[in-house]
Amino acid sequence: MKLRLLNAACLVFGSLVSSPANSMTSAELLSNCKSALRVIEGTGIDVDGVPTGMCIGYVAGVLDGYEVGDETAKIKIKEYYPEFKGPKANFKVPDGADPQQIIRVVVKYLEDHPENLHQPAWFGIIMAATNAFPIGK
Repeated sequence: MKLRLLNAACLVFGSLVSSPANSMTSAELLSNCKSALRVIEGTGIDVDGVPTGMCIGYVAGVLDGYEVGDETAKIKIKEYYPEFKGPKANFKVPDGADPQQIIRVVVKYLEDHPENLHQPAWFGIIMAATNAFPIGK
């Protein structure tokens, strides 16, 4: 009986965690990142650190994941089509860019594009980076 309850709880919890309806929106990301900037600048406080951590962690995770995915795709494609140069990323965050700069880019993009605030947070981050750090322009 305990095992069934545990399995049921895992199933319910797993479906809640993986549901797109529970993903962070760009509006939530904007709020968290504005809070993070106030903390970084010393003009505000984040009592429990959650908004700041959510912003910094989410932005870093999405950008790292994008870069890893791009490199992985290039490797996999070359296995099957050696002559193919691989997909090109839409952006490249400059070497030496610090988290504060990248958070500012994300906040500016989201403030300038309120029509995208309903989109998932990852979408806002990718669009912000694509606009700020395009490759080939």
